[in-house]
Formats: sequence, structure tokens, C-alpha cells
Amino acid sequence: PIELESIRDKDEDYWDDWQGTPKAFVSITAAQKLWTNRFGSLTALRFQNTGFSKSSFQNSFRKEFQIASLGFVVNDVRETVQEAALAGVDFGELFLGLSFFVLAAGVILIILLYNLTIQSRVEQVRVMRAMGLGKGFIRRSLIVESGLVAIAGALLGLGLTWVYNKLLFAGLNSIWYDIVRTDVISLRLDPGTLAFGYGISVIIGIICLFFAINRLLKKQIAQLRKGGSGIRKKWFEKLEIGLSIVSGISAILLVIIQITQNNAYNPTSFFIAGGLLLLSFSLASDLLFYRLDKSVSSGISSWRLSLKNTIRNRGRSFSIIMILALGTFLIVTVGANRNNSLGSESDQSSGTGGFLFFAETTVPVLQDLNSQEARRSFSLNQAAKFVQFRIADGDDASCLNLNAISHPRLMGVNPENLSGRFSFAAKTSLLNEADTWASLDQDLGDNIIAGIADQTIIQWSLMKSVGDTLWYTNQAGEEYGIILIGGLVSSVFQGNLIISENNFIKHYPSSSGSYNFLVEGDPAIREEIEGELNSGLRDYGLDLQYTPERLAEFSSVTNTYLSIFLLLGALGLLIGTIGLGIVLARSIQERQQEIALQRAIGIRKVTITGQIIIEFGVLLILGIVVGAISALIAVFPGLVSPGAEVNAGSLVLLIAAIIANGLIWILVFTGVSLRKDNLAFVLKNEG
Repeated sequence: PIELESIRDKDEDYWDDWQGTPKAFVSITAAQKLWTNRFGSLTALRFQNTGFSKSSFQNSFRKEFQIASLGFVVNDVRETVQEAALAGVDFGELFLGLSFFVLAAGVILIILLYNLTIQSRVEQVRVMRAMGLGKGFIRRSLIVESGLVAIAGALLGLGLTWVYNKLLFAGLNSIWYDIVRTDVISLRLDPGTLAFGYGISVIIGIICLFFAINRLLKKQIAQLRKGGSGIRKKWFEKLEIGLSIVSGISAILLVIIQITQNNAYNPTSFFIAGGLLLLSFSLASDLLFYRLDKSVSSGISSWRLSLKNTIRNRGRSFSIIMILALGTFLIVTVGANRNNSLGSESDQSSGTGGFLFFAETTVPVLQDLNSQEARRSFSLNQAAKFVQFRIADGDDASCLNLNAISHPRLMGVNPENLSGRFSFAAKTSLLNEADTWASLDQDLGDNIIAGIADQTIIQWSLMKSVGDTLWYTNQAGEEYGIILIGGLVSSVFQGNLIISENNFIKHYPSSSGSYNFLVEGDPAIREEIEGELNSGLRDYGLDLQYTPERLAEFSSVTNTYLSIFLLLGALGLLIGTIGLGIVLARSIQERQQEIALQRAIGIRKVTITGQIIIEFGVLLILGIVVGAISALIAVFPGLVSPGAEVNAGSLVLLIAAIIANGLIWILVFTGVSLRKDNLAFVLKNEG
């Protein structure tokens, strides 16, 4: 700014008489020594008339001049946009990855249903075997019969695919608008994908059927009459023990390695550890039932009968535990990752950095807003502190942009102003643990500087990792690299790349003033601070955002994804509940004689109901506990992160709600199955 009060009367007179004629001439060396700044050392070029050829100069200038030296960059807009769109986040892979647990639960339910179906044909198979029919003929007959059902069921599944996707896209265009920021997304089903999915479904169904039939046909006729789980082969028991131990130890080693290393926790490693632990616990529960089947005494008591019935058919029990564990695992991992930034404006380790507002202006502010002079100029009386940022335009790399990004917007800041604030999800050896933000000013060599961005943006928008280098072209047309030395836990900087102010000025010397600000203040006087800022900076095009609301806007995309995945988890749990109900109803049907005998010797119906509730309640709680413990390991980095926004109380309530839901369905299924009292009919047929 020009200090008008420094202009004297004689200066005005000189201007009136001589206009812009210089008052004095000094040597070029003296002038450059006195007045060189970041904008350069020359303001004009003069050429002598003698020996100067204008046309020759123009030709040489055009030949040697590089337009990039003036900051001009020529881009093929169409090609750039197409590349960004094609390289964006693949939602198909994302949905498929998180649907894996639901698919696994579905396959287990198919196996369970096929086993129940085949077991209901035991008498028919026994008669066919007794008549001399070969195993091959019986196998083919059952496969063709049930295979036709699988083919018809898969066709029905194709119809449900269309319904499911229509509902999903309707949700994306309405209640899940935050993901795509548009309401014109339309559904296009690829016939090839439908055919592939249909074929895979039929093949999986027939494979499950084949193994169920083979298992049945391997039994002798006497075993077919006896039923039950049969005698377990030694090699199978050893294999199960080995898989349980190996997967459990692998999970523990992964956790130990992550905890003992100096770098930030890797969420992927913990998620793999959680999955391995889920497998280990599930196999261990099956082994536990096998051991209990051998050791439970033959004495008569309500709990012994319940335990005996639980482990009588270990295959069914194991299937129910696995299905419930998978559904619980998905629900807890999704629920634990939901973000809630409210109340974080005073927490310096959170995504707000302890700041109250994130401000942006359309006109640069040239003054230091923390100075008394600037406060008087802008009428800022409240005790607010400011951190100011210089800006170099780039692409929007926040999660609100679904396209792939290569050059995020740059923000230059004095690292001292951010000391001790925010939290890091990923670090490199270049990040100084003692003062992380001071690492932005370290010397990394010619045309290489340090940068920090949100880890989610590094991983998903940039498709990079910490330690990678992004290449930019500076104001002089020179290429320089920015090494990503650290990734922040979700913060108000999302979509931007932070570099030091010194490096920013070095590469963009003509940039003047600040366009972005972080405002620290007392939340109790938030409205007063907001009013002062809106009034004092009204001529600068101020856009003021409350930091928790800014974080919530970014988190809305993640939370919306999680809402969809939570529905997938609920679907997995529904599959588990259906399986539990089917097994419960089938178990009661198979035990009609046992139940009738208990009634005949004077055991009350309420006692029998209690036995069944205990029997299936054990399966329910064991499956949920296995899934919940494994899920807590999977989300451990989010639970212990300094900037964590996970509510432990909500996780406890979520797990309790899952258990309560299962117990309610057990009560309902038990009540419906025991509603008819067929005591006389059953005992008569038994006799």
C-alpha cells in the first residue's frame, strides 16, 4: 500500500511539472543492491538505437522465450477431464470389498441350507442304497434336482439385483446425496456383468451342493440312521487346529509389529489382523465344541442338556457362529469409523486443530491480522488469533470431488503457527517427531520441498502414499517436487497441500497477501467473533465456516458411505438371524420325541423353552463376541488415534443392540416352534 501521508508538497509540485521523469540516476548495481526483492531485480529493458534490429530481436525473442517462464501452462482440457474421471475411485471395488463378508455369510447359509435339505432326505438315500443303487446315480439325481433349484434361485437373484440397484441409486440421488453431489445418476446394468454374476452364483451353489451330497454318501447305512455329526477324522482336526493357531499368531504378530514401530499405525494391517483373528476364533469355537462333546458328563440337568444339544450338530453350530460373527464384524467396523466432529473446536489434536473458524476471502488481505494496526483497521476487538495462508490455485482434492487429482491447491503457512496442532495418521522419516510442522522448512535439495496433506486425500484422491513426490511448475516455469512427508488425520485442510511460507514465496514470488485464515478464539463468544469478522472483512468477500461444520461437511461423504455399508452389515446379520431361526426350527422339529418325553415325565414347557433359549443363546453370544472382538482389533488405530472421533459408549450400545436383537428373534422362533402341543401324537408314533 502507498503511504499517502509521506508524499510532500514539493513531491506534488515535481509531479505536476515533470510527471514521471526520474529525479536521479544511480548505477544498475546500486539499484539492484538497494531494491531487489522477491518480485525480481529489473523493471524495464532499454536498447540502444545503434546496431539494434527490431525484427532480429523479435525473431530471437520468439525462439528463446519460454511461455512457461511467465507461469503459463497449456493443458488439453478434454483429455485432463477424461483422465480424472476414469482414474477416480472405483466404487465397484469398494462395494465388492466391503460386501465380501456378506457374500461369505451368504455362502455359509447356502451350505447350511443344503446340508439341512440333504439331511431331510436321509431316509430316501438309505432306501436307495439298500436297494443297490450306486452312489454315482444317487449323486447325479440329487445334484440335478437341487441344481435346478439353484438355477431358478439365481434367476430370481438377477431380478433382485435390479431392484437392489434401483433402490441404491434412488438413495444416492436423494438421502445419500452427499456422496455424489448430484441427483441425476442413472442405472445402467451391464449384461456381461449380470451373466458373470449369474454364472458364479450357480457354480457356487452347485459346488456347495456337491460337497454336501458327497459328505452324506460317504456315511454307511447305519450312520445314516443314527444322524449327528459323525466321527471327525484326525487329519481334519489337526488341520483345523493348525489353521486356528497360524491365523491367531499371524494376527498377534501383525498387531505387535504395528504397535512397536515408530511410524503411525497402518489401518490396513490392523484390518487384516482383525480378519485373521475372526478366522482363528471361529475355528477355535468349533474345536471347543468338539472337545466338549467328548467331555460333558452324562448327568441330567437343564444346562447340560442345553450344552449337549448345542454341540450335538457341530456343523450347524459352527455355521451359525460364522454367519453371526461376519455380520457383527462388518457392523462394528463400520459403526466405529463414523466421524463426529462436534465439540472439537477446542481440541488441538483434532481435525479442527483447536481453531474456531476457517475463513476464505476473494480479495487478498495484505496485513498481519494479529497486529494492533490491522485490528484497529478492521475493528477487531475480540481476543481472536489468526493463522494466515498464501494460496496457489490447484484442483479440489477433497472427498467432495470424486475424480482423480494430481495437483491439489497449495497453502503456504508459517510452520510455527501450527506447532502442536492436528494429528498424523501416517509419517515418514523426514517428519521431525519433536516438532512435526517445522519439518516443512527442512532443506531437501534443489527444487524439492516438503508437504503435508490429509491421509485420506493422499490415499484416495491422489492415489499416492506418504513418501511419494508430486511435481508442480512454479511461477518461473521451473518444475519442482513436493515430497509428502506426512498424512494428517481428517482435518479442515482436506483438499489442500500444505507447504512452508518460505518455500511458497520462493516458487511463487508474485503472490501477495493471504486468502485463507484459521481463527482461534473462545467458543463461548463465538457469535461475537463471527460478527466482528463479517463486519470488518465485508469488503474482502469473506466466507466464514465454523470448523466442526466444515469437518462435518467433509465427513458427510465418509459417513454416507458408512451408512450404505452399515446396511450391508445389517444384511449379513439378517442372514445370520435367518440361519439361526432355520436351525432352531429344524432342531425343534428333529427333537419332537425328546421334547414330548420331557413333557411326559413332568418337565414344564417353560423349562424346555429356557433350555432352547440357552442352547441358541450360547451360539448367538459366541458369534457376536467373536465378531466384535475381531472388529475392535480391526479398528484399533481409530480408537487410539489422538484425533479419534470414535465413541466407545456407542460401540458398547451397538454390540448390546445386536445381542438384544438376536435374543428377541430366538424368543420369537422358539415360541412359534413350541406353540403346538403334539405330546400324545408324537408319543403314539414313537411307540
